[in-house]
Amino acid sequence: MTLPYRRIVYISFIAIFLIVTPIVILYTTGYRYNFQTNKLQKTGILILKSSPLGAKIYLNGELRKETTPARITNLFPNDYTIKIEKENFYPWQKNLPIESSLTTFAENITLFEKLLPAEVVENNSELFSLAPNKEKIIYLDKKETGDEVWLLNFKNNKSSLIYRISEGKNDIVNLEWSNDNQKVLLTVNFSDATDSHKYIMINTETNEISVYQKLSDFYFTFSGVPINIADANLLPDLDVATGYSGAVAVLDKKTKNISVVKPTSLDVIFETKADQAAWSSDVKKLLYTTDFEIWIYNFSTEEKTLISRYSQEIKKVDWVNENYIAALLGGAVKIIELDERDQRNVIDLIAPGEINNFFIDSAKQSIYFSGVIGNKKGVFELPY
Repeated sequence: MTLPYRRIVYISFIAIFLIVTPIVILYTTGYRYNFQTNKLQKTGILILKSSPLGAKIYLNGELRKETTPARITNLFPNDYTIKIEKENFYPWQKNLPIESSLTTFAENITLFEKLLPAEVVENNSELFSLAPNKEKIIYLDKKETGDEVWLLNFKNNKSSLIYRISEGKNDIVNLEWSNDNQKVLLTVNFSDATDSHKYIMINTETNEISVYQKLSDFYFTFSGVPINIADANLLPDLDVATGYSGAVAVLDKKTKNISVVKPTSLDVIFETKADQAAWSSDVKKLLYTTDFEIWIYNFSTEEKTLISRYSQEIKKVDWVNENYIAALLGGAVKIIELDERDQRNVIDLIAPGEINNFFIDSAKQSIYFSGVIGNKKGVFELPY
């Protein structure tokens, strides 16, 4: 090989090195040439996780080869329409920005299954209550001969009659479980001369029955809250529930005022107007409604967030998990996403109908509700 030829080869290798090396460095650090903008741009990353796994991913309407969970790299900075789909599940969709050198996360996606509810109890009442441990329910069956209270044990799927009241003399207006899952409380409106309420407490373990004229005689122990947290004379108009750092939420149903109180010092750490309230499972957040609005207060950050506003009465709200809530309004049970980026995903998990009440078993991933489905009336279970 002649000297001039060797010099040409040597210079060619140097030129290739000087050209290729920067390209390789730019490529490995995330830079790509965007032919749409005719610019060299640093890309971003999108991470998606869903429950259940294995859902299809669409970016701007195009099906990707990946399924959830997925880490999608080399995306040019832009706003992307992201759609997650799985057969027989409600889809999830959101517009999210991808930025240079940054990672966009959507890791709390829950896909809710499209299923038909199964009737758990056939009865003629909207009143029922799910035990705190989710293992039993009590329900009211209104018959021509009077009101009957039944207990259904999910462990053996057996129902048992625990109380009966003769027709025409009284009316059971509320059912409630004790904090220890053993006792149930019946609030009874006796249609006598005084037209007053009485409180019947039934121990489901021993079948012992106690009748009280005042809630204050037993309710603090029954509900598991400190006795000094509220005026005992006001108990019939209060809802109380222990939550954040042992603090107790006290909701006055007459004034529609909720106060979160420390039981030792009685200091009020949060106060607002509310129709109803529910603690999150980690008891760091309080979900509540006021008029036609749904709010969440985060005690860790001391932030109050408006979740949604509706033109219909919100009959009940509860937590599905840390990222979704359920609301009963317009005869439908709606599942509302809490991720406030872009629009919140909202689905009618239970289509509009004659739905009266619901309880959520997050561990079993089921919703129990009372109402009318088709030509059936009773208590139903809907897995999600």
